[in-house]
Formats: sequence, structure tokens, C-alpha cells
Amino acid sequence: MDRKQLGTLLIVICAFIAIGVIGYMFIEEWNLSDALYMTVITLTTTGFKEVHDLSLQGQYFTMVFLIVGVGVVAYAGTAIMGELILANIQNKGKNKMEKKISELSNHTIICGFGRMGKITAEELFKAKESFVVLEKDPKLTEDLQASDYLWLDGDAADDDKLIKAGIKRAKVLASMVDNDADALYLVMAAKTINPNIRIITRANHEAAKKKLLLAGAHMVVLPLVMSGVKIAQSIITPTPNAMIDLSGITVNGDETLQLFDIEVDSHTKLLDHSLKTCGVKRNGLIVVGVRKRDRQMNFAPAADYKFQEGDVIIAIGTKTSFENSIKALQK
Repeated sequence: MDRKQLGTLLIVICAFIAIGVIGYMFIEEWNLSDALYMTVITLTTTGFKEVHDLSLQGQYFTMVFLIVGVGVVAYAGTAIMGELILANIQNKGKNKMEKKISELSNHTIICGFGRMGKITAEELFKAKESFVVLEKDPKLTEDLQASDYLWLDGDAADDDKLIKAGIKRAKVLASMVDNDADALYLVMAAKTINPNIRIITRANHEAAKKKLLLAGAHMVVLPLVMSGVKIAQSIITPTPNAMIDLSGITVNGDETLQLFDIEVDSHTKLLDHSLKTCGVKRNGLIVVGVRKRDRQMNFAPAADYKFQEGDVIIAIGTKTSFENSIKALQK
């Protein structure tokens, strides 16, 4: 129940009280105090004695007032009390959720729970990744209430809400807002609060992509462009595109194939090792390329390619194979 509905119920109760008071004052010529008292004990069906004997017209008025007024006011009162109890339960649940969010670290903050936000949250939930959703639309927060996700009601452009979502401890911010100007502000706000956070954002127009990247976004997704290109590629080369559609491939029962990146630095055993001797393939990952420090891509590197600090390995595999590789490669 929203505030408008709650306000309507309160107006209905006040209206019936006013009808009763005016009725007794007009019919029985009682003063305001006596009329109000009679109205209240009638609507609440307390059964106390009338303050004065009622005339025949007063008795008829009381009977009609009881039949109509008591039912309506009882319904309105029950609805209001139920809403107050529900609000108290929701408040306790909200406090419990906020406590869980305050304990998160290295998590993802999803800003916006529209179509893309829902898909992102669903995939992260399946992968058992910790995340928080920020959404201000009441219609969409109803969906969040029915979910098992951690979420906050509020505008992602509000710095206080971002801080409450744990942006200072988060590793990724995924902006799914559908307005490019809002996305740009969100990227700048997030970078100001946590300069080290990785930002992935959507954009509606190609022109916005450059601005978002300059503002600090690490990756900008153009859903309309990507969908159009995907459809065109499927028309031009239907078989290859169907074969490499990772979103539809599952292995080992229910694990899906995904793209992963592995950074080559002094904390791994990859430095000065070649692709042949690094052991990544033994753990189930398929290396499709290496991104150099200068952002240049080396696709399908040769087996004798030696990794250098700053390289990023791009590989295909399951989450399990990725986690096993990371463990094996740590010093």
C-alpha cells in the first residue's frame, strides 16, 4: 500500500466521524462533545450507554450509521493497522539487510534493476558472487523484495547511497541505468569515492561511449549496437555464430562457459613462462588471446609465447576451471 492509498483510508475514517458528529448535532441537537462521543462509541461498537435518549429519527440514523459506517471504518482501520505491522516487519528486514551489506567486501554494486540489471543480478546470483542492487523505481523494488538479493532503495546518483552500498569496499560497479547523462555522472561519482573500483556501464549511443571511458569507465556496453551486430553476424554466418554463442553452452552438468582474464604480475608463476609450460590448459582453460600493457591484442598466441608483466590472458572456461587455474598459478 502506497502513501496515497493510506491517505485515502484516513480520509474515509475522518469523513465518517464527521458524518456522525454532524448527524447527531443536527438530529438530536447535541453539543459537539456529546455528538463526538456518540459517534466514536457507535463506530467502535463499544456498547456504552447513549449520553442522551435517542429520538426515533436518531435511532434510525444510528442503525444506518452502524450498518454502513462500522463496516467501512473497520475495514479501513484493519488495513491501516496491517500496513503499520507490515512496515515494522519490513523495517526490521531492512535493518538486517543493511547489516549484511555493511559486512560485504570485494563485491559488485549493480545500479538499476531494469532488464539488463535483472539479467546481471541473476547471473551473479547463479555464480554465487556477492552483490548489492541499487534501485529507486517503486515498481522494480517490488521485484527486489520478492528476490533473495541484497538491495537498497534509492538513487544510485546519491553519494550517500553508494557509500551505504559499500562502494569503498566494492571491486566492481555495474551501471545499468538507461540514461547516458546519469551514467556519466555515476561513473564520475564512483571514481571520486573509490578510484580503484572497476566500472562497467551501459550506454545508448556511440557518442556517449568515449565520454564514459574518459570519465573512468573500464568497459562500456552498447546493448542496441551489440544486438544489431549479433543479428547481422547470425544472418551472414549462421553456423559459426551458433557454435560460439557461449551463453547457450553448458558443460559438466550446469556450468556455463565464460570469458575470464588473468593478470600476469609478480604474484603469479606466469612471469617468463611460455603458454606451453604455464599449465593453464591443464586446468581446463582455453587461451584465446593476450592483451598487452599497451592494450594491443595478440590473438591465438604461439605455444612458445613468453608472458611479460602487465599481460592479461583472455581465456574461455568454466568458473571451476578458472578458480583451479588461479590457485595453481599463485606463488
